[in-house]
Amino acid sequence: MKIAVLYGGNSREREISIKSGKLVSEALKKLNYKVQELDTAEPVENWIGNLKNFDCVFVALHGEFGEDGRIQGLLDFMNVPYTCSDSYTSFVCFDKYVTKLVLKTNGFVIPNFLLLKEPAEFLPENFNYPVVLKPRYGGSSIDVKIVHNQQEFEKVIGELLERNKQMLLEEFIDGKEITVSVMEEPFSSELHVFPILELRPKREFYDYIAKYTEGLTEFVVPAEISPELENEVKEIGKRIYELFNCKGVIRIDGKLFNDRFYIFEINTIPGLTELSDVPISAKAEGMSYEELIDKIVQSALKRRY
Repeated sequence: MKIAVLYGGNSREREISIKSGKLVSEALKKLNYKVQELDTAEPVENWIGNLKNFDCVFVALHGEFGEDGRIQGLLDFMNVPYTCSDSYTSFVCFDKYVTKLVLKTNGFVIPNFLLLKEPAEFLPENFNYPVVLKPRYGGSSIDVKIVHNQQEFEKVIGELLERNKQMLLEEFIDGKEITVSVMEEPFSSELHVFPILELRPKREFYDYIAKYTEGLTEFVVPAEISPELENEVKEIGKRIYELFNCKGVIRIDGKLFNDRFYIFEINTIPGLTELSDVPISAKAEGMSYEELIDKIVQSALKRRY
């Protein structure tokens, strides 16, 4: 069976995508798949024609033209199975603003938020410092800032909007940071929820440096929470997976505060490096990296038939 691994690309998350893609490729080779790596930063004519020759495409791209639905739409048009959610779900989940609107409409707990398109002089009346600023699009916590006062806000908001065009202003939630990963089982209709992962960064929050620098985050898995709260969070993960019609494996990020799970975002193509959350959660229940990758591939192939 032939599998193409799409990785790299030109987004600001290229470095992480390359790390994920290389590890995925190595795992697939150990599983005796025939593998070809395709860096989408190359001219499109260098790789697009090859896609129809593969039994499956493993999408290890992050950021724009990876998680935003465009590559998924292209693969749908070519009728090639792939390992993540479809183009519409990818587009919705990549847009943090739309994701929050859907979550709020369906009764999930989220922080108070506001979309900023232009620099504001002051916080709206219903916000208090500290607040969180994050790009409407993108991941890996790039350009996410915790702002503690008016002076900091004035200093960073213009620069962030210049780089990202639109930013989300979000209420700061002071709680236990967790992620819950959900995957469809390849040989049944059941959803599998991995052990909940608690993140204890040694920086102010789980930013880009804390995520991808060994030793800067303590991973506690399973999270130190009550069995009742654990079951509730896992059920929330399943409900979100089904609501957004997700496929493959996803990761839901948020915080626990006063026994409520505040949802921050949904990642339809979670990172798959050695420091990434999904492989760590899978390992905690005895699933090897290779087994995880194989299940992701098998679930994609199941959707083809």
